[in-house]
Amino acid sequence: MPLSKKQETELVTRLELYFQSALDHPSWRDWRTNIAPTCYRYREGEQWSKSELATLKKRHQPPIQNNQVSVTINRLVGQFVRQKYRIRYQGRNAGTDQLGAETLSDIMLFIRQQNGLEFEERDQVDEGFTSGFGVLEVGVEWNDLWESEISISCEDELDFFPDPESRRYDWNEDANFIARVKWTAIDEAAELYPKHKKALEALTGDADAGTQGETAEADDLRFRNFVDVKNRRVLLIEIEWKTFEKVNKVLVSTPQGPQVFDADTMTRADWTALEASGYEYRQADRVETKLHSAVFTRAILLEHKDLERKRYKWVPFFMYRRKNGSPYSLIWLGLSMQDAINKRESKSTHLLNNNRVLTEKNNIEDKTQFAEEMAKPDGIAEVRSIEKIKVDDHKDLGQIFYAMHLGGMKDFRSIVGVNPEALGEPSEMRSGVGVKAKVAMTDLVVAPVFDNTRRTRVCLAKTVLEFVQLYYTEGKIFSITDDLKKTRSVNLDAAQIGAIKQGIYDIVEEDAPDITSVRQEQWALLMQYIPQMVQLGPFWQKVMLRLSDLREKDDLIKEMESTQKPPPDLPRITVTAKLEELTAPERGAMWEIMGRPDIGQGIAQSGIPPASLVEIQAEQAREQGKMQADQMKALGATMKTRGDMAKMQMEMEAKRLEVGGKKQLMALDIAKKRLEVAKAGIDARNAANKPRGDGDGSSSDSR
Repeated sequence: MPLSKKQETELVTRLELYFQSALDHPSWRDWRTNIAPTCYRYREGEQWSKSELATLKKRHQPPIQNNQVSVTINRLVGQFVRQKYRIRYQGRNAGTDQLGAETLSDIMLFIRQQNGLEFEERDQVDEGFTSGFGVLEVGVEWNDLWESEISISCEDELDFFPDPESRRYDWNEDANFIARVKWTAIDEAAELYPKHKKALEALTGDADAGTQGETAEADDLRFRNFVDVKNRRVLLIEIEWKTFEKVNKVLVSTPQGPQVFDADTMTRADWTALEASGYEYRQADRVETKLHSAVFTRAILLEHKDLERKRYKWVPFFMYRRKNGSPYSLIWLGLSMQDAINKRESKSTHLLNNNRVLTEKNNIEDKTQFAEEMAKPDGIAEVRSIEKIKVDDHKDLGQIFYAMHLGGMKDFRSIVGVNPEALGEPSEMRSGVGVKAKVAMTDLVVAPVFDNTRRTRVCLAKTVLEFVQLYYTEGKIFSITDDLKKTRSVNLDAAQIGAIKQGIYDIVEEDAPDITSVRQEQWALLMQYIPQMVQLGPFWQKVMLRLSDLREKDDLIKEMESTQKPPPDLPRITVTAKLEELTAPERGAMWEIMGRPDIGQGIAQSGIPPASLVEIQAEQAREQGKMQADQMKALGATMKTRGDMAKMQMEMEAKRLEVGGKKQLMALDIAKKRLEVAKAGIDARNAANKPRGDGDGSSSDSR
């Protein structure tokens, strides 16, 4: 509902008082004007004041800067980059909220990828490690199709003015307002707020606005400095604040279930009826907050909204906080030692490179030339009398200052908790185990700092959840590669979005490494589980998979069960064949199929050929013997004329060959009888097992 002119005036006056209280509060003002700027100057290499530089110039002393501040911050930022974590949502009710929690985790991963959140977080902690304070802003943007997208960005911490009375890490718990300032060109502001164009243009003609534009820094703001006339800029202040309302309720237990009544609207008769009903009841009250936002500048309310959310859109990171609420960093604690390092190193270098000369008047003809020659390693300085001159080389003082410089380096690192081993510098420690232990101690010292990054992520996850529940009203489709086989599309339909809005979720920040896709996450988890699972049996492997966080664990369990099944039973077949016609391996295989592998193995190793092959071999042997006998007779006939002795020898050889043929025939007959005996044994055993046969000496097996 639009506000009246009077309401606008009252509101902008109230908001200006909020802003002014944050601007003038000594705790935060000291941080903006002293702590944060000084830490940034030291980090960026401006560690000598103008007066100190002028003094050093007169002394011809080098303004040495041994920048331990920058090295320490870079080390902490690097440690943060390597120690990334993942944000997950966990359903409070495992049965009903788990699906919504997994979908929210997917949405958070999508938002993280779309915004490059790992880089925005790095920038935030980089500012926090330097000044002690950093801010992320969560917002909503609308694309060309008017679809909402959640945006997250790191903002300049010096532009923020929180409630100075807030002391909680999550300022949503106790801060009444948070303000952010931004210098904007008047033309741009007029386009953003066209209804107030004339009022904005009129600011540049106001003499009280500051004709020279007194400041462009939020640190020096006053009501008269809302406008930079020279550069035609106006300071826009965006503020979110809370209003409070105490609500009294009566909780009544009835047979139909608990009922809630407004205690402030109940009459005496209602109370009498409640007492007479006999139902149990109790009174309860709580303070409900509502969040509002506005943009204003110097008595002009440009925009005002009542917000549906309950959390500020700005998420803080604090390295440390004083009791008065202002932030500070480890660097701030070590700045005095940084000064000592610079000054002592500069002083020792100056003393070691310069000499002090004491002499009588007029003993040196040209003092300038004499000083130049004394500064050279091979210089030749002329004097009238060498006995009347004394040179003090300051070596002892230079060494003393250098020793103090090394002590300052050690003290600085003791203060900030980053030792030489953690920076990869040589140290007195030579053992690899010892170096590892000292680096671990460094991590222990700065552990509270990184624990605060976890607290910031929890705050961020809560804020993102609220934005998702408010602005994800239409269906969306996300393509996420988290399945082992294919890309999975997460489809947010109206029913699923409704379930997300109604569910209750806890924020879980796990120590899982940062990933760019859900599939990488599943791979990392699986690589952690495999070394533990291979040592267990199939049963406990399935139990571990069921208890794991792998999303495709059901599919993996099914595949595991399929690989662990026993081999399938052999099909029942019927074979009809004459056993004496089978080879030895074939007969052995038949016996193994019939359940007698012992008999089958013996027959397979016997090497007895089939009966038909034995008959063929016997016939070949007979024909060969007859052929040889005929040849010998023919040879004897041709040799008859050579004498009786030769004839006798030929006849003896013929008889010998004939006897050999008979022996072969006898061996074949014996083999044939063995086959017949084996056949008789098989027939008898088949008859005992009632096999099916064809009645012609063949047998069959059904298996």
